[in-house]
Amino acid sequence: MNSKIQSLKKERNADKLRNTYDEIVNELLSEREQAIRIAQAYKEEYEKVHIDDKDIEYLHNTLKASYLLIVFFHRGLIVSKKKINETISCST
Repeated sequence: MNSKIQSLKKERNADKLRNTYDEIVNELLSEREQAIRIAQAYKEEYEKVHIDDKDIEYLHNTLKASYLLIVFFHRGLIVSKKKINETISCST
């Protein structure tokens, strides 16, 4: 785009200038419309996602329990299969 504009600085033919500027404007309008469509698609997908306080609490508890398991494994402490299952279950 910038190179087109730079090349037009030397152009003296009015019709060619007008046509080239029309092409540039049309290309910019097309890119704008595409950007708007993309933004709307992202907005629609974003609005489909709903995270409430219960979901955040669940994620917090799961991460907390997972962190503790990692610490136990790192320290070489034995972690029961029951504890692992509790951590990855939905009831955590």
